[in-house]
Amino acid sequence: IPHNTVAIDPVAPRTIYVGTDLGLWVTTSGGGAWTYVESPELPPVAVTDVKINPPAGNQPFFSENFDGVVAPVLPAGWTTSTLTGTANLWVTNSDSADSAPNSAIAGEPSEISDNVLVSPTITLPVSPSSLTFRHQYLTELTHDGGVLEMAIGGGPFQDIVAAGGSFEKGGYTGTISTDSSSPIADRQAWTGDSGGYITTVVNMPSVAAGQEIRLRWRMATDVSAGGPDGWSIDTITPAGSSIFVATYGRGAYRRHRSYGDADADSDGVPDQGDNCTLVANPSQCDSDGDGYGNRCDGDLNDNGATNAQDVAMFRQQLGLPSTPPTYNQADINCNGAVNAQDVAMFRQLLGSPSGPSGLVP
Repeated sequence: IPHNTVAIDPVAPRTIYVGTDLGLWVTTSGGGAWTYVESPELPPVAVTDVKINPPAGNQPFFSENFDGVVAPVLPAGWTTSTLTGTANLWVTNSDSADSAPNSAIAGEPSEISDNVLVSPTITLPVSPSSLTFRHQYLTELTHDGGVLEMAIGGGPFQDIVAAGGSFEKGGYTGTISTDSSSPIADRQAWTGDSGGYITTVVNMPSVAAGQEIRLRWRMATDVSAGGPDGWSIDTITPAGSSIFVATYGRGAYRRHRSYGDADADSDGVPDQGDNCTLVANPSQCDSDGDGYGNRCDGDLNDNGATNAQDVAMFRQQLGLPSTPPTYNQADINCNGAVNAQDVAMFRQLLGSPSGPSGLVP
């Protein structure tokens, strides 16, 4: 398919977007496999331009997808060791990859084992940062599982949460039992069945900003039943960029982080596609089509602020009907009439710019 534009993510260089006459395509493996980007906000029309905006604080500082080696070898700087019990060392494997050809994997023996996959030294940025990784696990629920640990500035390893980090998405799923001698008994962990690859996003501790750290993925099993699967890790990168896509004759679309299903206003519309991210507006009514929903857009004349000029325009619309699906722009709550409810909502918007919106960069 002929392409119109190509954009490479500066945070994750193997992530490449290509705009074509038939829509937007993306690869996360440097071109090994391509996926068509589907979204209700992005119609299947010609994509003429793609702009990538790295998130603040998440300039490239570390990435690994385990694809630059021949299995079972680990990449340079990565190590694996057994802390206690049966050796169950981490290796790369081509049978369970999320991004081909490899992932890193540790199995699930039916005896006590405690094995770690340790990253090279990573220097975190001085500004707030987060890391995302893909993984899948199938372990005996609450008996076998994995945790993420961190060592800051040459100090001892401790759980990422105890170190001051937090999970933004895909955090621990259960507590490991204390009745079968697990090396991580009574700790929160990833355990059970992930149902395939999932994305975890972890916010780095503020105390580690600007410091050297090491991360380790720790897989532990107890004396009860084991299994043939275990835990696989793939595609570790700083939290992803947002993209702005221009389409021919159909306006514009903005997609936030690839894991971005957060819903800050709890209106059932994920932030990446929500035209008012901080005010609930499940209808997504946008009378003037500017990417800002009526509920957070009092700028009736589109001059960049909600001010006296907009007040005068609003007064002219009071009492008038408002017909779906377009509605009157002064119908702030899009209920079919410009009335007292809209007056109260409009007052809240005075003096403020439109938005914020997940559709407008």
